[in-house]
Formats: sequence, structure tokens, C-alpha cells
Amino acid sequence: MADMSGALLDRLLTFLHHGDAPEGTSQLRLWLGETWVHQSAVILHAVGALLVAGGLIAIMVMRWWGTAELSVLRWKGRDRWVRSAVLGGWALNGVGGLMRLFEPDHPGLTMIGDVAWVQVLFIKHIALIGALWLSLLALDLGPRRWTADPPQKAFFAVVLVLLSAVLGGMSTGLVIPGVMDDEMDDPLGGLDGSGGAERYVWTNASVTLTGTPLGGDTQEVPLQVSALASEILVVVTWTNDRLAVTGRLVDPSGEVADERTRGDDPIRPTNSLELAALADQVVPGQWKVVLTTERAVQESVSVSARVTESGSGLRVLEDTITITAGNFGELNFYMDEGDWFNHTWHVEEGPAVDWDIHSHPDAATVNVHEEGNGKSGSGNFTAGPDGIYSILWIAPDNEDVTLHYRVAGVYRVHSIIVR
Repeated sequence: MADMSGALLDRLLTFLHHGDAPEGTSQLRLWLGETWVHQSAVILHAVGALLVAGGLIAIMVMRWWGTAELSVLRWKGRDRWVRSAVLGGWALNGVGGLMRLFEPDHPGLTMIGDVAWVQVLFIKHIALIGALWLSLLALDLGPRRWTADPPQKAFFAVVLVLLSAVLGGMSTGLVIPGVMDDEMDDPLGGLDGSGGAERYVWTNASVTLTGTPLGGDTQEVPLQVSALASEILVVVTWTNDRLAVTGRLVDPSGEVADERTRGDDPIRPTNSLELAALADQVVPGQWKVVLTTERAVQESVSVSARVTESGSGLRVLEDTITITAGNFGELNFYMDEGDWFNHTWHVEEGPAVDWDIHSHPDAATVNVHEEGNGKSGSGNFTAGPDGIYSILWIAPDNEDVTLHYRVAGVYRVHSIIVR
């Protein structure tokens, strides 16, 4: 149980940030994106929230059941420690929150219309502002006419803090391995910004690494991935934290999507590792998790793989990309007959580009549906037969091009290629 708890804690502190650093990101934001800095921000944010909620509950109890003399104590005795916990908790929570806000590629309020994660966080922080105001009243730090009935004010502040915590938990979309069935619908009802249903498909397996004095051992766990898949997350755990295990997540073509080695670290021994493949890496077919150790051992290793599948739903894809001279940028989508998208794009820096919308009915055939040349474009497109449909931009041979695009509609992302 302790091993699983440690693996889950490491997963919480590692996977719940955005992680990508676009070109031109400042050194401060790159520093905030460092794993240890991110983990520190998460801890500050969480500990601060616990201190606030715990302190407000204590104030509520003390004021409700305390004597009149106790209720007017300011910064003495127990009241002093409780007040310090609340105010210190707000400070820690605020510092941790600001550190997370300025992590690389953290979505901003400009994305509130497209990303449900931002919408939930916006509502959460509105609740937190109300909780902060009520906290000040409960601490008798506001105008006297507003600080009557402090127990009731503390009660409402506690409720808002807990509500904010629930909304924050919802926004992360956390799913803990082993708690849910092998296959189930998304408990958040599609709060992924796509408008379509999203579900998790689990594969759980256990293998034994059996090495000999002449060499180690390699074991494989097969993983079937459908055309609906958009993300793969694998958590590998074992018992002996002095054993080094190498894990590789391999796609159907034999390419390694992710590789990690963990364990046998004299400073920070660990008995787990995580592997991941994101949207632009995930392709349908037979994947596998390859586990290797170089030692003579007899060790049982548990593998829990989560594949995120997204049904055809309304999606919004938006980004700014730079295409180098003579190269191309391409968005590739899985689309069923009748699926559609509307697109708009414009060149921010550089000359006009050649562009088209095409499909690949088979590996040797390209059907061009629309094409042109210019510095901007927009329109609507509806897919014919099921297949892969693409939007392509080609930069001229002598100059780089930076362009911004937005594609909204019913599709599933196959891959994004920018060269």
C-alpha cells in the first residue's frame, strides 16, 4: 500500500502541470517549469489550502462554543495560532498558485471560451475570492459593522474553501489506478474541452523479471490502442527500490515513444516509473510496454496502462506555428463521413504560403479538395468517406513563416507536423 501511495503521490506531483515550453519562453518561466519547482508549488498550494480550511473550522468551533471572553481575544493564546494558520495558509496558497500560473504554457483567460479546464478554474477562484473576504470578516479584520456573527462567516468561508477544493480536483481530471473498472466512461462527463464523450480504457498486468548471473531479463506487456485514442499513460511499480528497471513504450512501428530508467539511486531510491505518449504520438495498433533489468533478480512488476479515448465531438485546435523556409506545417485528422470543421488562419510574419485541404484514401493516393495561395484563409469543410483529412501549409524556399490557426469541428487529431 505504501508503494502504491508513493507512486500515486509522485504521479500527482509530476503529471498535473502543462510541461511544454514554447520557443521564446523566459528563463523565469522555464525555471518555474522545473519538476522540483512545480512540485514545491503544488505542495505550497495544497498545504496553504489545508491551513485555511483547518483554521477556519477551528475559529468556527471556538467562536460558536467559546465564552464571551474568548471571542474577543485578538492575538493571544489559541486564537493567535488559529489566526496565524489562516493568514499564513492564504499566503502559502497564493504563492503556490502564482507559481503554477506562470508555468510554461499555462493556459490563460483568453482560452476560457474553448477549454473547460480554464472555465472550472475561473469559477473556483471566484469562490476563493469570496472565501478570502469572509475569512477576513471571521478574523475581525474588517469593518466592525461587517464582522458580526463571526461563526456564521467562518462557516460560509469553510464551505467556499471546500467547494473550491472540489472544483480544483474536478479540473485536474484525476483518475487513480485500481479504483475504477478496466473500462468506464469519463466521470467528468466530457469536461475535456472537446464537447465529446471521453473514456479511459485500462490494461492491468503483472510480469516477473527473472535475471541470471549471466545477464538480466526483458518482458513485454501488449497494449491494444484504438483509432479513438488520444493519450497513453503507463505506471510501472515494483517492490525492491534498489532494483533499476528500464521501461520503454513502443508504438506499432517499433518506434520508442518514451523511455525511462528508475531505481537503484543512492540519493533518491524509487520503485516506480511512468511512461506517456501524447496526442501527436498516439497511433492505432498493437503497442507494447518493454521492461528490462540488467541484474540477476526474481522480481514481480505491476503495469497499469490507461488509454484515453475520445469520441467524435466538437473540438477546437488553436496554435501559432513557425514553418522554416521550404518546409511545411500539417494538421492531420481522423474523420468519419459527414464529420466537419471550420478553419481560419493568417500569416503573422513572413510571405504568402501555398495551402490545401487533402485526404489520404490509401498510402499511395492524395486527393486535394481545396487549395490556394495567400496570407490568410477561412472556410468550412465536410468529410467524404471515412479516412484521414489534412490541412497543409507550405512556406516559400527563401523565408520562414509564422502563422496562427484555429480549427473547430467534429474530428479526432491524428498528428500535427511542423518542420
